Amino acid sequence: MAHAAVAWWLCRYLWNVVHKRGVIITGAARRVGRAVAIFLAAQHGYDVIVHYNRSHSEALDLQRIIQEDYGKRCLLFRSDLCDFATLGRLVAYAFAELPYCDTLINNASVFRKSTLGQLSEGELEENYKIHIKAPAFLTQHFARMCAAGGKVINVIDTNITRTQTRYFAYLLSKKALADFTIMAAAEFAPNLQINAICPPEIPDHEIDNVKSLEDVNAAPCLKNFLDAVATLVDCNNTLSGEIIHTSPAAPP
Repeated sequence: MAHAAVAWWLCRYLWNVVHKRGVIITGAARRVGRAVAIFLAAQHGYDVIVHYNRSHSEALDLQRIIQEDYGKRCLLFRSDLCDFATLGRLVAYAFAELPYCDTLINNASVFRKSTLGQLSEGELEENYKIHIKAPAFLTQHFARMCAAGGKVINVIDTNITRTQTRYFAYLLSKKALADFTIMAAAEFAPNLQINAICPPEIPDHEIDNVKSLEDVNAAPCLKNFLDAVATLVDCNNTLSGEIIHTSPAAPP
């Protein structure tokens, strides 16, 4: 009986070693990114690289939750994605700490109201740096490191189908990110599956201060989005170059 228990433990240990998964999530300390980090750690067994910029206390709290409540590794990387030099350093750090890292989620975003008539050069540059330049070069660095194959998910916005907006720079750069997704998927196939998810506006009460998997499962609109994430990170998933629009929560 003791030998059987030892054999079971050894098999389980080896399975966990062989099947370890790691994820880099940009803008992960708060809101949607935070929910994704908790969801992937708690429900899918991921170790997590949490990228953040200003939200230091939130990042520390998230690290505590993932490590203490769900028993997964959680490492923090603080940087401004507008600083080009940090993009390669983020991916290098992730693979140094989690050599089995196989997923990149480009979630970081800026969202400021500005029409074309009000738009400044700085606003347009910031949006393109965070929504296009950072995802493009993070994907490039990730592809070089991820020889065994991996997944890239770009978080966009269901409003990319619109042509009128009060958030001109935001929406224009998110539209470009959708095109990037399709083009990058074609270039890096079959080694990487690169897709995008376009959620609707998720209510603040669903994503403010997420603390647990229970919080995630109790948030219908957020859960629809995370179900799409789960589909795309599945090891058996072969979808690539897809732009997936998720639904808002059904009315009660």
